Amino acid sequence: MRVDIGAAITILLATLQLATTTQIKIPLNFRSSSNQARLPQHQIWSNDKGHNVDLKDWFNRTDNQWYSDISIGTPPQTLSVLWDTGSPFLLLPNNSCNNCGDHRLFSPGNSTTFTAIQPQTLDNISFVTGPDAIPLSAPQGATCTENVDKVSIGDLMVPDQAFLLCNSYASMMNEQPMDGIIGLALPSATSVKSLFWSLWDSGQLESPVFSFYMPTGKIEGAELTLGGIDESRYTGNLSYTDLSPRPYALDLGWVLDQQAMYFEKPSWSHPSTQPFNSSGGGNAGQGLAILDTGTAFIQAPDDETAKTFYAEISPLIMPIDGSHGAWGAPCNQISDFEPKITFTLGTGSQAMNLSLPESSFNLGEYPGSPGICQTIINSPGIPSFDDNDTPVWIIGSPLLKAYYTVWDGINLKIGWGSMAFDSGVGQ
Repeated sequence: MRVDIGAAITILLATLQLATTTQIKIPLNFRSSSNQARLPQHQIWSNDKGHNVDLKDWFNRTDNQWYSDISIGTPPQTLSVLWDTGSPFLLLPNNSCNNCGDHRLFSPGNSTTFTAIQPQTLDNISFVTGPDAIPLSAPQGATCTENVDKVSIGDLMVPDQAFLLCNSYASMMNEQPMDGIIGLALPSATSVKSLFWSLWDSGQLESPVFSFYMPTGKIEGAELTLGGIDESRYTGNLSYTDLSPRPYALDLGWVLDQQAMYFEKPSWSHPSTQPFNSSGGGNAGQGLAILDTGTAFIQAPDDETAKTFYAEISPLIMPIDGSHGAWGAPCNQISDFEPKITFTLGTGSQAMNLSLPESSFNLGEYPGSPGICQTIINSPGIPSFDDNDTPVWIIGSPLLKAYYTVWDGINLKIGWGSMAFDSGVGQ
């Protein structure tokens, strides 16, 4: 799930207002330049094994979210959380919540280590993408307060972890089986440390990286490694791409420069990769790419970009839900034109071609539209560009699950490896 990118930095400190303009503009002045210093990038943490967390895949038409249980409070209360690189915080439902559905609720009164941050103010937390593949026509979220308590995952524990305790959930959050969200944003994302960076700062992790192994279509078998890399989960070597060097890009999260986008259709008698060009002749896939494990699709920067792309693939692909931003085609015909999509991500010589398998193009039959299957690229409810009018894409799990990924928030880079599959787990 993607936090409202226009206010990600202040989200724990102030009430967010929903966008009222026709286009999201991303401010360029969130942090001083001293906070954006990049450390030497020669240090790779491949010898640090880390702490493996078994994840489950919430599969609903497609792979949506990967999640696990955590413990919070004294005595510990167990809740499930999705692991989300697009969010900066730990967010859980309060036992006073009257619209949190069937979720397990945290009871602060039953924890002897719970502390409410004073003064207690309500924060309206907004998300621009939801927990599944259905796009949001407008940001949704939760109303929460900031608190502190003991949080544990396996043998790792933070005695005074800040988190958000929510008195109300938007309807989209009740559609997910997970009780809450645990953010994995960069350490500079907010003034309040996330659980991962609290663990790193306390010396419990050997390295400041985490790694995802997310085999597609498997309820069991996924893995998150905190503080290291599981070398059994990939083959060959890892290749690294630096995060975008643009001075404001780190404010948006895990962001890479997106150099281009290409596609290859199976219907071509002599398949070859073609650039996705705009009407003006340039590659329409250029821009910034926010990498978000909590988004179950690819989001184009605006409706026109999605429309232009699908016009290159097939006239059968049409909008399927009015203003929400989903596109689709007849399920019995979509396999005839499923393209292989490739994104060129990274800067300079480190740029890499990262491809989606053709099978990921189809996200499954769209709810309420029998016989119509959703395609992988959604339009946003509000167009997303930065202050320089650079298009901002969201690259979700359809691409990220195709690779073993390593997230280094100190050296500011992403590692990519070819997935290794155990017997019974994988493709």
